[in-house]
Amino acid sequence: SSNMLPLATLIRRLRTSIIARLLVGALFLFYVQFMFPAERIFFYAIIAVISCLSVVYVLWLSWSKGLRLLAYAQIGCDLVLESSLIYYTGVADSLFATIYILSILSAGYILSPVTSFYVAVGSSVCFMGTVLLDYNQWVPAGLLSPSAQLEPRRDLVYLFYASYVRVTVFFLVAILTYYFSQMIQKLEGKMRMQERLVLLGEIVSDIAHEIRNPLASISGS
Repeated sequence: SSNMLPLATLIRRLRTSIIARLLVGALFLFYVQFMFPAERIFFYAIIAVISCLSVVYVLWLSWSKGLRLLAYAQIGCDLVLESSLIYYTGVADSLFATIYILSILSAGYILSPVTSFYVAVGSSVCFMGTVLLDYNQWVPAGLLSPSAQLEPRRDLVYLFYASYVRVTVFFLVAILTYYFSQMIQKLEGKMRMQERLVLLGEIVSDIAHEIRNPLASISGS
Protein backbone atom coordinates (compact mmCIF):
# COMPACT_ATOMS: atom_id res chain seq x y z
CA SER A 1 0.00 0.00 0.00
CA SER A 2 0.99 3.68 -0.20
CA ASN A 3 1.71 3.78 3.54
CA MET A 4 4.23 0.96 3.35
CA LEU A 5 7.76 2.14 4.07
CA PRO A 6 10.71 1.04 1.95
CA LEU A 7 12.55 -1.86 3.57
CA ALA A 8 15.77 0.12 4.10
CA THR A 9 13.86 2.94 5.81
CA LEU A 10 11.98 0.51 8.05
CA ILE A 11 15.23 -1.20 9.10
CA ARG A 12 16.85 2.15 9.88
CA ARG A 13 13.89 3.29 11.96
CA LEU A 14 13.68 0.01 13.86
CA ARG A 15 17.38 0.23 14.64
CA THR A 16 16.90 3.80 15.90
CA SER A 17 14.00 2.75 18.15
CA ILE A 18 16.07 -0.06 19.69
CA ILE A 19 18.89 2.36 20.52
CA ALA A 20 16.44 4.94 21.90
CA ARG A 21 14.83 2.31 24.14
CA LEU A 22 18.23 1.40 25.61
CA LEU A 23 18.95 5.08 26.25
CA VAL A 24 15.64 5.42 28.11
CA GLY A 25 16.58 2.37 30.20
CA ALA A 26 19.93 3.98 31.01
CA LEU A 27 18.16 7.17 32.11
CA PHE A 28 15.95 5.11 34.42
CA LEU A 29 19.07 3.55 35.91
CA PHE A 30 20.31 6.97 37.05
CA TYR A 31 16.89 8.42 37.85
CA VAL A 32 15.84 5.65 40.21
CA GLN A 33 18.82 6.25 42.50
CA PHE A 34 17.38 9.58 43.61
CA MET A 35 13.62 9.52 43.04
CA PHE A 36 12.43 5.96 43.77
CA PRO A 37 14.79 4.25 46.23
CA ALA A 38 11.92 2.13 47.64
CA GLU A 39 11.08 0.67 44.23
CA ARG A 40 14.71 0.30 43.12
CA ILE A 41 14.43 -3.48 42.60
CA PHE A 42 11.39 -3.02 40.38
CA PHE A 43 13.23 -0.46 38.24
CA TYR A 44 16.19 -2.80 37.94
CA ALA A 45 13.81 -5.51 36.76
CA ILE A 46 12.32 -3.15 34.15
CA ILE A 47 15.81 -2.24 32.89
CA ALA A 48 16.79 -5.92 32.73
CA VAL A 49 13.66 -6.74 30.71
CA ILE A 50 14.37 -3.85 28.32
CA SER A 51 17.92 -5.11 27.82
CA CYS A 52 16.82 -8.70 27.15
CA LEU A 53 14.09 -7.58 24.75
CA SER A 54 16.59 -5.37 22.92
CA VAL A 55 18.78 -8.42 22.28
CA VAL A 56 15.75 -10.24 20.87
CA TYR A 57 14.88 -7.23 18.69
CA VAL A 58 18.42 -7.00 17.32
CA LEU A 59 18.45 -10.72 16.44
CA TRP A 60 15.03 -10.39 14.81
CA LEU A 61 16.19 -7.33 12.87
CA SER A 62 19.28 -9.17 11.63
CA TRP A 63 16.95 -11.96 10.43
CA SER A 64 15.27 -9.32 8.19
CA LYS A 65 11.91 -11.08 8.08
CA GLY A 66 8.56 -9.97 9.49
CA LEU A 67 9.89 -6.51 10.28
CA ARG A 68 6.45 -4.90 10.52
CA LEU A 69 5.49 -7.60 13.00
CA LEU A 70 8.69 -6.75 14.89
CA ALA A 71 7.58 -3.11 15.05
CA TYR A 72 4.16 -4.10 16.44
CA ALA A 73 5.82 -6.47 18.93
CA GLN A 74 8.08 -3.67 20.16
CA ILE A 75 5.15 -1.31 20.65
CA GLY A 76 3.08 -3.98 22.41
CA CYS A 77 5.88 -4.87 24.81
CA ASP A 78 6.49 -1.17 25.47
CA LEU A 79 2.84 -0.67 26.42
CA VAL A 80 3.05 -3.54 28.91
CA LEU A 81 6.26 -2.21 30.45
CA GLU A 82 4.87 1.32 30.61
CA SER A 83 1.72 0.08 32.33
CA SER A 84 3.81 -1.82 34.88
CA LEU A 85 5.90 1.27 35.51
CA ILE A 86 2.83 3.43 36.06
CA TYR A 87 1.24 0.81 38.32
CA TYR A 88 4.23 0.68 40.67
CA THR A 89 4.89 4.44 40.79
CA GLY A 90 1.54 5.88 41.84
CA VAL A 91 -0.93 4.84 39.09
CA ALA A 92 -3.10 7.93 38.39
CA ASP A 93 -0.63 10.14 40.28
CA SER A 94 2.47 8.56 38.75
CA LEU A 95 5.19 10.83 37.37
CA PHE A 96 5.26 8.47 34.38
CA ALA A 97 1.50 8.59 33.68
CA THR A 98 2.11 10.10 30.22
CA ILE A 99 5.01 7.83 29.24
CA TYR A 100 2.71 6.18 26.67
CA ILE A 101 3.49 9.23 24.54
CA LEU A 102 6.80 7.57 23.64
CA SER A 103 4.97 4.59 22.12
CA ILE A 104 2.57 6.85 20.22
CA LEU A 105 5.47 8.83 18.75
CA SER A 106 7.46 5.72 17.87
CA ALA A 107 4.42 4.13 16.16
CA GLY A 108 3.99 7.16 13.93
CA TYR A 109 7.71 7.23 13.19
CA ILE A 110 8.34 3.53 12.59
CA LEU A 111 5.13 2.38 10.90
CA SER A 112 2.74 5.06 9.61
CA PRO A 113 1.03 8.25 10.83
CA VAL A 114 -2.32 6.43 11.17
CA THR A 115 -0.79 3.84 13.50
CA SER A 116 -0.25 6.53 16.12
CA PHE A 117 -4.06 6.70 16.59
CA TYR A 118 -4.28 2.95 17.13
CA VAL A 119 -1.51 3.13 19.73
CA ALA A 120 -3.27 6.10 21.37
CA VAL A 121 -6.34 3.88 21.76
CA GLY A 122 -4.19 1.07 23.15
CA SER A 123 -2.47 3.49 25.54
CA SER A 124 -5.84 4.74 26.78
CA VAL A 125 -7.07 1.20 27.38
CA CYS A 126 -3.84 0.26 29.18
CA PHE A 127 -3.90 3.34 31.39
CA MET A 128 -7.55 2.97 32.37
CA GLY A 129 -7.04 -0.76 32.90
CA THR A 130 -4.10 -0.04 35.20
CA VAL A 131 -6.20 2.46 37.17
CA LEU A 132 -9.05 -0.05 37.56
CA LEU A 133 -6.61 -2.81 38.46
CA ASP A 134 -5.22 -0.68 41.27
CA TYR A 135 -8.60 0.63 42.45
CA ASN A 136 -10.25 -2.79 42.65
CA GLN A 137 -7.05 -4.57 43.74
CA TRP A 138 -7.50 -7.32 41.16
CA VAL A 139 -4.02 -8.72 41.80
CA PRO A 140 -2.56 -10.98 44.49
CA ALA A 141 -1.70 -9.21 47.74
CA GLY A 142 2.02 -9.70 47.17
CA LEU A 143 1.86 -7.87 43.84
CA LEU A 144 -0.13 -4.84 45.00
CA SER A 145 1.34 -1.49 44.06
CA PRO A 146 2.87 0.66 46.84
CA SER A 147 -0.01 3.14 46.42
CA ALA A 148 -2.56 0.39 47.08
CA GLN A 149 -0.67 -0.78 50.16
CA LEU A 150 0.11 2.58 51.76
CA GLU A 151 -2.47 5.07 50.50
CA PRO A 152 -6.28 5.13 50.72
CA ARG A 153 -8.30 4.55 47.59
CA ARG A 154 -8.75 7.53 45.34
CA ASP A 155 -12.25 8.84 44.69
CA LEU A 156 -13.78 7.53 41.46
CA VAL A 157 -14.50 11.07 40.27
CA TYR A 158 -10.83 11.96 40.72
CA LEU A 159 -9.76 8.83 38.83
CA PHE A 160 -12.21 9.62 36.04
CA TYR A 161 -10.84 13.12 35.51
CA ALA A 162 -7.25 11.92 35.82
CA SER A 163 -7.92 9.30 33.13
CA TYR A 164 -9.79 11.82 30.99
CA VAL A 165 -6.86 14.24 31.03
CA ARG A 166 -4.34 11.51 30.14
CA VAL A 167 -6.49 10.10 27.32
CA THR A 168 -6.95 13.60 25.90
CA VAL A 169 -3.19 14.10 25.93
CA PHE A 170 -2.65 10.76 24.17
CA PHE A 171 -4.96 11.68 21.31
CA LEU A 172 -3.57 15.20 21.02
CA VAL A 173 -0.10 13.68 20.68
CA ALA A 174 -1.46 11.22 18.08
CA ILE A 175 -2.94 14.12 16.06
CA LEU A 176 0.34 16.06 16.19
CA THR A 177 2.29 12.92 15.32
CA TYR A 178 0.01 12.30 12.34
CA TYR A 179 0.37 15.89 11.14
CA PHE A 180 4.15 16.07 11.44
CA SER A 181 4.65 12.54 10.09
CA GLN A 182 2.66 13.49 6.99
CA MET A 183 4.87 16.56 6.56
CA ILE A 184 8.01 14.48 6.96
CA GLN A 185 6.76 11.93 4.41
CA LYS A 186 6.03 14.71 1.91
CA LEU A 187 9.49 16.18 2.42
CA GLU A 188 11.10 12.76 2.01
CA GLY A 189 9.06 12.24 -1.17
CA LYS A 190 10.23 15.58 -2.57
CA MET A 191 13.84 14.76 -1.69
CA ARG A 192 13.59 11.37 -3.42
CA MET A 193 12.06 13.05 -6.47
CA GLN A 194 14.88 15.60 -6.57
CA GLU A 195 17.46 12.83 -6.29
CA ARG A 196 15.81 11.01 -9.20
CA LEU A 197 15.75 14.21 -11.29
CA VAL A 198 19.43 14.83 -10.55
CA LEU A 199 20.26 11.24 -11.51
CA LEU A 200 18.18 11.53 -14.67
CA GLY A 201 19.99 14.77 -15.56
CA GLU A 202 23.37 13.07 -15.12
CA ILE A 203 22.28 10.14 -17.31
CA VAL A 204 21.00 12.47 -20.04
CA SER A 205 24.23 14.47 -19.86
CA ASP A 206 26.32 11.29 -20.22
CA ILE A 207 24.21 10.09 -23.16
CA ALA A 208 24.48 13.49 -24.84
CA HIS A 209 28.24 13.43 -24.34
CA GLU A 210 28.52 9.93 -25.82
CA ILE A 211 26.45 10.95 -28.85
CA ARG A 212 28.17 14.31 -29.34
CA ASN A 213 31.66 12.85 -29.74
CA PRO A 214 30.84 10.56 -32.70
CA LEU A 215 28.75 13.31 -34.29
CA ALA A 216 31.67 15.75 -33.99
CA SER A 217 33.97 13.22 -35.70
CA ILE A 218 31.42 12.62 -38.47
CA SER A 219 30.93 16.35 -38.91
CA GLY A 220 34.68 16.90 -39.12
CA SER A 221 35.03 14.23 -41.79
